[in-house]
Amino acid sequence: MTALLIAALRASESTRPDSLFGSDPLAEAVDDEIDTETAQLWVRDGTPTPIAAALRDYVAMRTRWFDGYLARAAAEGIGQVVLLGAGLDGRPYRLTLPGVTVFAVDTAGVTDYRRSVVERHGLPERSPVRSVVSDLAGEGWEEVLLAAGFDRAAPTAWLAEGLLFYLPAADCSVLIRAVTDLSAPGSRIALEYPHGDMAAVLEELDSGGIARQLIGELLESGPPSAPAAWLTDNEWSVEMTDDVAGWARALDRTPPAWSTARGFTWWFAAARLEHYPDR
Repeated sequence: MTALLIAALRASESTRPDSLFGSDPLAEAVDDEIDTETAQLWVRDGTPTPIAAALRDYVAMRTRWFDGYLARAAAEGIGQVVLLGAGLDGRPYRLTLPGVTVFAVDTAGVTDYRRSVVERHGLPERSPVRSVVSDLAGEGWEEVLLAAGFDRAAPTAWLAEGLLFYLPAADCSVLIRAVTDLSAPGSRIALEYPHGDMAAVLEELDSGGIARQLIGELLESGPPSAPAAWLTDNEWSVEMTDDVAGWARALDRTPPAWSTARGFTWWFAAARLEHYPDR
């Protein structure tokens, strides 16, 4: 349901003449297929619910930020991208990343649904994509990734979008160690996560909304420290951090009200691995 919600919000931006990321064929295809009962989680009587309204611009801005990260990585010669918890990410169907193979890691249910939508709508790949069916919260996803053709000797651009705040701190630590172990020097990683009481912010946005409750039930603690410190502690050199409010202003968009809440910041961060980790 959260993947459907995010796809629907991307579809809303995709049809705007001033879209921050252009057209997203997969998001629009998913949105076309969402039944009325499901859509009522975020739209009532043709009006977005408070949680959908609060997240709509954010999803567009987030997409633009990570698109830029991937474009820079491809321009610098990175030949493989790994989408961790890919969900219904439409980048392989809307971004042309020359010489890049995209590995989309997610569970069987999400992966099968994404494949079925692509097939039904005949969406062509603009960047080659390989599905990696595995649960990042479990064991063995690294072996499945390697079996799909991932080259651990080649630099990689990792993307953790809409993921870490659904994982407990211990699982985040296991995940970053696995990513580091699989990464050659020159690899990059980009991620987002909140620093502060996200549950309280959600409650203030939409205390009674079903979608808000669904997201709230899935929330975990995320990484044990702020992005720069967490990445540095795990051998990554932080190259860029942005907060949502500042990024919104850079795009001439109004910062979401929740992004300026006292004691709460939502971060984007990108980092590079300079050397082989101790294995």
